Amino acid sequence: MLRDDPVAIVGVAVPRVAKHIPDETATSLTLKSILAALDDAGLEPSDVNGMCATWPGPGGSHQAWSTNWARQLGVTLNWVIDEGLDVGGIRGVLNAAAAIKAGLCETVVVATATAGGPPQSGRDRMAAIHHGGPQFVSGATSSDGHGDVTHAALEFNHPYGGSGAIHRFALNAMRHMHDYGTTHEQIAEVAATIRNNGYRNPEAMHFGRGPFTVEDILASRWIAEPLHLLECSLVGQCGVAVVLTSGERARDLKRPPVYVLAGAMEMDDGPHHNPALNRVNGNLGGDRMKVAYSQVGITPGDIDVLSVYDPTAFEVIRNLEMLGFCRPGEGGPFVESGAIALGGKIPTNTDGGLLSHAWSTMGQLLLKVIEGARQLRGDCGDRQVEAAELAVCTNSVPGAHHVEALILGSRA
Repeated sequence: MLRDDPVAIVGVAVPRVAKHIPDETATSLTLKSILAALDDAGLEPSDVNGMCATWPGPGGSHQAWSTNWARQLGVTLNWVIDEGLDVGGIRGVLNAAAAIKAGLCETVVVATATAGGPPQSGRDRMAAIHHGGPQFVSGATSSDGHGDVTHAALEFNHPYGGSGAIHRFALNAMRHMHDYGTTHEQIAEVAATIRNNGYRNPEAMHFGRGPFTVEDILASRWIAEPLHLLECSLVGQCGVAVVLTSGERARDLKRPPVYVLAGAMEMDDGPHHNPALNRVNGNLGGDRMKVAYSQVGITPGDIDVLSVYDPTAFEVIRNLEMLGFCRPGEGGPFVESGAIALGGKIPTNTDGGLLSHAWSTMGQLLLKVIEGARQLRGDCGDRQVEAAELAVCTNSVPGAHHVEALILGSRA
């Protein structure tokens, strides 16, 4: 029987963000993230009966299965999700919310971390940035020990200039510029705005770096035209966790609940398989967002803050169009107007985003949810959006062939 009340986020944690965290393993930092998020909620490990978390090892019946967390927390679990993108970010949150709503469990932790491993050399870092992150470096092994298999899967991208994510996102950006007249300056405006948010955020990897102007962004070197270095995401390590529970339980806990109001997902190919084409999937996720808005009884104009996926500055423009804040092709002038700045029409990526706050394998996905929740709880200090009640968070982009989105509210 479905619960009547909406599911709520009641605890969040980002215990550590850095370029390299050598004194932790992915397992130890995930555990610290879980415990910190439970403490934020005023809960104990014994309250948890659902897990949606990566398991980096060691041992266990299967190295990736989140069921291994049962012994670590000293609990038995009534519900788990074990594999892949389903345990990360918005998919993980939506899966957990659905399980709680269905009465399969009451309190779920969604968590992940990347830590340890040898520090990257300068050459490795450049390759990682160029390819969109360490998991896209051909032949590389990620810091949690899992080997990379994307090289063979992306063999048909090489005629287009390479197999990395940034290559493919650059193709999409260039096509958008050709079709709609989007300019280098408009893309740089996105990067300057979001990086300056990170400049204000003490948790961000690039805290204190800046402030940046559009000219500063355009003066940085090319990574893959039309994308400059400062228009591409960071590469680093972090631990993140979110705790969800039933609305009934949430009302008795120590922090204001943030309610999961609706979600949306759309996919049109395997993740990162084949170059994406704007004419085919440039608005991937847009139709499903219309359904999500209608389920809540709102329009894009009711949203107070955005926490959207920004592997490159251009993809924020695409997100704005997909989410309905402007029509296709109008994203460039929209950001040029100052709309996404703090104090603008729709403040965006107030934590500094992937461009300035953090990028860390699966952790990047959950960070989007955490900043949305923090804004609705009023926890963001001098980057706080005044009286924020509704937030939209997104993961991934059409260039990766999948989009996930989440609508959060401070009220049920």
